[in-house]
Amino acid sequence: MSRLLWNGEQWADTLDEAQLNIHLRAPDTGGKRFSWTWHLFHNDRIRHADRKPPFRNLSIEIGDLGFTQDWRQFSRFELRSSAQWQEENEYFGEYGHHFVPRISVYGNCLQDQIDENDGDDGFWEGNDFVLRFGDRDGFTFATEVEGWLEPRARYHRTAPESPADLARPPEGEPNLRLLTPTRLGKASVNLARGGSDPVPLARQYLEECTGLTDLPEKSINWWGPKLLGSDKEARGPGWRCTVNFEAPVLK
Repeated sequence: MSRLLWNGEQWADTLDEAQLNIHLRAPDTGGKRFSWTWHLFHNDRIRHADRKPPFRNLSIEIGDLGFTQDWRQFSRFELRSSAQWQEENEYFGEYGHHFVPRISVYGNCLQDQIDENDGDDGFWEGNDFVLRFGDRDGFTFATEVEGWLEPRARYHRTAPESPADLARPPEGEPNLRLLTPTRLGKASVNLARGGSDPVPLARQYLEECTGLTDLPEKSINWWGPKLLGSDKEARGPGWRCTVNFEAPVLK
């Protein structure tokens, strides 16, 4: 069951579950080899007597967590993030992309729901959040999240914060409180050029880095350059690729 308090409003409890996904980068690239992403899609219905219940949802994500490898280490794990903590844990990917672990929320509402986004575009972001995992039950963890978020237009400042601002703890109560189960989700593995069947190597790499075994294979995406004068790509066995795996199944 997912239980959500957002901006002072208690949303209806749902049966939604969060997912914890893993991405592994190719061993021959620079930067951190792995990153975890936590995501919940909370669906809710507001009931009105004069019309069908409109549909609304809240997408909550904590991404680019690059500090824990083995998935079993999330049992009884707690992360307290702040702007100062982010500054110490930011990193760059293999192509120079800047990764900053932070919490983001996007709200969507249909059927004449007015001012649901407080005049903003529906996106909220924050540096300050607490992510707590309880004991592991199979591939699932009980999870608690607290976050101090603000509309994206205010979050992205034009001037950097001072050291005193970075060290200051969040003020007031969190405007996001959440209790939900988190299930181990999908995995994607980038590989350097290899043979015609990269799946065994991807499985080996995934097991060595995370302890995950026997995940169902979903797809292989081959990388490759564009053909001259065409939008088609010259790709296939032997090129770099990404092997995607489905979530593990409890046997």
